[in-house]
Amino acid sequence: MSDTSQEESRYYSQATAAAMDRELTEARARIRQLETLVGILNREAEEQAERVVELREDVSRWQARYVQARVAEISEEK
Repeated sequence: MSDTSQEESRYYSQATAAAMDRELTEARARIRQLETLVGILNREAEEQAERVVELREDVSRWQARYVQARVAEISEEK
């Protein structure tokens, strides 16, 4: 290829440049939307993780109460 044709291939038509700019703008908008969605999902995941911890603590308390009640019942039976 000659230097002139290499030079010409580096440039886009005005229409192509405008189309590429629109695509880039749309892609940036989609990225912002996805980042927002990721933020929402991360907050939801954190809330759910906190709820899981609370539920596990509840289960542990109920298990402890059940064991205490059973131990008392077994002691009374003897």
